[in-house]
Amino acid sequence: MFDLALLTEENERSVLGFAQAAVDAYVGGTPSAARGHLMDLRDTHGESGLYLAAVVLASNLDRKQIEVDDPNGHRGPRQALSHDELDALRFAAAVQEKDRPAADEIWNRLVAEQRQEDLAMSMLSLFATIYAKGKRSVQTPFYKRRLRGR
Repeated sequence: MFDLALLTEENERSVLGFAQAAVDAYVGGTPSAARGHLMDLRDTHGESGLYLAAVVLASNLDRKQIEVDDPNGHRGPRQALSHDELDALRFAAAVQEKDRPAADEIWNRLVAEQRQEDLAMSMLSLFATIYAKGKRSVQTPFYKRRLRGR
């Protein structure tokens, strides 16, 4: 698994750049270009870079903006969430709750299924919902604090 303590500032900027490019492409209506940015990220930084991008996206994902009221007045996820989007929400929840074992468990399962890119693409799909409401950029991450438990 990826050790965030080994992350250099240069690598961090590079991963953030790839993540932002993927977000911009997906929100701009070109999911294939977004997947291309994720593949370039993987080629440049390996699986650890893709993991870090997923953490960055997860730490920026506001799950409350995806939740909707059902007819009974209860809040919950959008009804039309795919299995991959539910994985993305669970991963985001684990990251935001500083539960690295849970986040790693989801990631490792997806790696075993060779679906780690699907997690990032699903997170981009969820981002499109949020960005339609006005948020436009991936923020400088607070993931180091969160995953290191600071």
